Amino acid sequence: MKKLNIGCGSNRLPGWINRDILIDGFDVTKLPLPYEDDSLDFILIEHVLEHINNQEGFSVLEDFLRVLKPGGAARICVP
Repeated sequence: MKKLNIGCGSNRLPGWINRDILIDGFDVTKLPLPYEDDSLDFILIEHVLEHINNQEGFSVLEDFLRVLKPGGAARICVP
């Protein structure tokens, strides 16, 4: 199972691909995301989308649909 944790900060989850702009320079707005179509089972993004503009946010969500496998899921948390 391939799981992506975007904007993880110091909350690095074992067994996940942990990416953060401050730790490894991963910028979620630089699209397309560097993952193949239908390649991820789960995406977790917490307290990131509120820091980008609406158009970038919609583009990011569209790209999530591209990289998630059929039946995959995204957990999106914003304040």
